[in-house]
Formats: sequence, structure tokens, C-alpha cells
Amino acid sequence: MIGKAKKVTSSGNTAKVAETANAIVATVNTATAKQALEPTARGNKVVNPTNVTYDEEDDDEDEDDDEDDENKDEDDDDENDDNEEKLKIPAAVEKYVEKTLDSIGQFEEDWMHGDTSKNNELWQEYLLPLSTKGFNASKSLAKDKTKAGAALGPLLVLLFYTNDDIGWMVDQEIYSMDVELFKKFFKQFELEWKHILVCTDTELGIDVDTRTEIQKRLQVFQNDVKNEGAIFAESGIKLKVNIV
Repeated sequence: MIGKAKKVTSSGNTAKVAETANAIVATVNTATAKQALEPTARGNKVVNPTNVTYDEEDDDEDEDDDEDDENKDEDDDDENDDNEEKLKIPAAVEKYVEKTLDSIGQFEEDWMHGDTSKNNELWQEYLLPLSTKGFNASKSLAKDKTKAGAALGPLLVLLFYTNDDIGWMVDQEIYSMDVELFKKFFKQFELEWKHILVCTDTELGIDVDTRTEIQKRLQVFQNDVKNEGAIFAESGIKLKVNIV
């Protein structure tokens, strides 16, 4: 315990007190410095400024959060699995769709610039070529139903991607670069899906549930074009898609 300081009158005592005080300060400073460099106890853990850990209560909270995140991811995976289970498509078509969507995903992940320029490039590299490929294949279905898979693959890629993110339509400059090409995309999308949907489930290699799911997704696309596409009316561009 530290008491009140006593007044020292003699010079000898003053020097002795000063010497003692300096020794105490030195001892305290040494202990403080040593404590700062050494890990210190915190709960049942050791805390080190360069390697911070948490006490057991914090760990329990983190574990609970991790479990919640894992449960959420599992729920999302289950939901995705449920959606995938609704779609029964030929193996070759499924492989093509997955590979192309993965390619788009990698393209977006690697893109280092803004969203608008990314979507401009997306249109040029994926959306327009896929639409043209699907359209050309779908036109021949009236004479050759074996082309169904070649047409269905590109169109499913377009359908899945456009259902997932509206940025492809509302955050791009293709409409101002080539307005006719922009409008052509939506017209082709409508016509090629109409060519597809007149084919039987057997010809397409799908089942009734898959056709129903596709029609639901097409309805989403139509609604997006109707609601979000209204912004292009200011530029004199009227978009309309009527498939289902």
C-alpha cells in the first residue's frame, strides 16, 4: 500500500529517497515492459497482441455463428437441389449448361472494372452468341427434332442466367450502341422458345415437371422485361416478350 509522501528536510534523506524512487520506477518499468512482451492470461486462454485469441465464451458464440452459417448454407444447397431435381434434361444438355454457366461465373469473378462495362462485355461474349446459336438451332426443329438438344442448351443458359440477375438488362450500354441488335435479342428469345415449346417432352428429353419449371422461369423473364424494360421507353425502345 502506498501512503502519503513525507516531507524530507535533510539533503541526505532527499538523495536516499530519490535513489529509492528511481529504483522503484526502474523496477516498475522493467515489469511493465516484460508484461507487454509476454502473453497474458485472459479467462482460460492466453492473449498475445500479435496473435489474438478469444476466451471460451467468445469461442462458443463464434461456434454458434459458424453453425448458423453452415445451416443456412445447407438450407440454400437443399433449395438449389430441390430446384435441380425439378429439371430433368438430357445429360449432354446438362453438361453444356453447367459448363457455360461456370464460364460466365468465372468471367464475372475475374472482371476488374465496373458493372456496366462488365455487362457490355457479357452481352458481346455470351448473351448475343448464345441467342444466335439457340435461334439457328431452333429454326430447324420443325424438320429435324434431333436438333432439340442443340437448341435447348443455349436457351437454358440464357434463361437461368437472366433469372438470376437483372443487371444484364438494366445496367448496360448495348441498347445505345446498337439499338436494333438490342431489340433483336428479345425478339429472338421469344421466337426460339416458342420453337422449343411446340416440341413434345419426349423430343426434348424432359418431363412434365421440367416443362412446368421452364414455363415458370419464362414467366419471370417476361415480367422482368415488362417491368424493368420500361426504362428504355424514354429512349424510344419498347420491349415486349410474349412466350407463355
